Amino acid sequence: MSKDGQPVIRLVSKRTTTAFEVTRRCASISGFIVAALEQDPNATDIEVDLDNDVLEAITSYMTRHNGTEAPYVEKPLRSRVLHEVCADLGDAVFLDGIHERSIQLLYDVTMGALYLHVPGLLHLGCAKIASLIKGQPLDKIKDILVPRRSAGSA
Repeated sequence: MSKDGQPVIRLVSKRTTTAFEVTRRCASISGFIVAALEQDPNATDIEVDLDNDVLEAITSYMTRHNGTEAPYVEKPLRSRVLHEVCADLGDAVFLDGIHERSIQLLYDVTMGALYLHVPGLLHLGCAKIASLIKGQPLDKIKDILVPRRSAGSA
C-alpha cells in the first residue's frame, strides 16, 4: 500500500531485477499493465523488459499523471518548441529533461511507452522527436535520427 492507502504494484526490470513502485491507479494508463492485472488481479510484481533508466522515467510519468492520460499534441506541430505545443507544460519539461540526458534515452522512453502501451507518453515522445527534426535539412535529420556511437560504444 502507498502512503495514501492505494494498492501498489512493483514493475520489475527483467534486465536488472530493479523494481519501481507505482500505484495501481497511476499504472492504469498502461495497457500492458492493465492486461497483466486482468490476467492476475492479485499480482504485486510485473516483470517488464526495460532498462532501469527507461522504467524510472515511465513510472515517473505515470505517477505525475496519476491515472489520467495526457492530451495528445496537436499535429502537425505548430512550433519546434515543445512547451509551445504541449497542453501540459510539465510534460514538455519532462521530455526536454529526458532529451537533455541523451537522445538515446528519449528514443528508449518513447519505445518503452509503445511497449507498455502508454499512448499519451508515446505521442509526447514522438512529438518531441518531431520537434527536433522539424525544419531541419536532411543531413541534420539523419544525425538526429541515427546518432553516431562514440568509439567506445558497442
